[in-house]
Amino acid sequence: MKFVYQWVLFLLFVPQLALGFDHSYKEWGAFLKTHVSYSGLGSRVDYTLLRQHPAQLDLLLYNFSETPKKEFDQFSRDQQIAFLINGYNAYSIKLVLERYPIYSFDESAPDSHSPYAKPFIALFDQKLSLDDLEHKWLMGKYEDLRVLFAVNCLCISCPNLAKQPYLASQLDRQLERSIELFLSDGFKNQIRRHHLFLSELIDLRERYFELADGSIEPFFKKRWPKAAKLIAEGRFSYRKKDNALNDLLTP
Repeated sequence: MKFVYQWVLFLLFVPQLALGFDHSYKEWGAFLKTHVSYSGLGSRVDYTLLRQHPAQLDLLLYNFSETPKKEFDQFSRDQQIAFLINGYNAYSIKLVLERYPIYSFDESAPDSHSPYAKPFIALFDQKLSLDDLEHKWLMGKYEDLRVLFAVNCLCISCPNLAKQPYLASQLDRQLERSIELFLSDGFKNQIRRHHLFLSELIDLRERYFELADGSIEPFFKKRWPKAAKLIAEGRFSYRKKDNALNDLLTP
């Protein structure tokens, strides 16, 4: 029965593969709608349900991995960014499923590898890592700070895993929305008693903020002026990242 289910899913994908890459991300959108939910401002993934039907994700990743570099080069800039963000998030989930059940995303790779450094992504005739997609491709090529809030490390403290695919036609709005949700989550970022508590993720990626604007202050001045003022006054510190998996079963 399981084989029949996988075969039916494959047949559904064949027409799409013949026509080239689907920039509407119809199948990825259906996947996210089924498996991602929100608890307050934070997103959760139903890995238990997903583990029962892994073929759907495998076929989604096949569609990513079979996209030739020559075809990717013909995408518009926003299509390329959306492709890499969606691919990063899908491959992250795959990495978790390979070792699930686990408590933390850090456990999704053997002890010899950081999950971010593990070269397991078959793309453009290479074996790439999540670090490659984020740092060499997304930030290295496009230098858009906003993508740091769209790629997902699947931890409680991470930016949310969006319930909708990133689309080239909506990319600007979606990236700004991902930042808005992250900054407004009091568990991750908060002002209390005239002091700003920021997510450690900002600190870990500080070099990108410094390269873009010299410091993190200009980024916040545009989106959270009160926070920017406290940064300018030196009234801020970083909250330690919670590495617990963003599992629906996590309290």
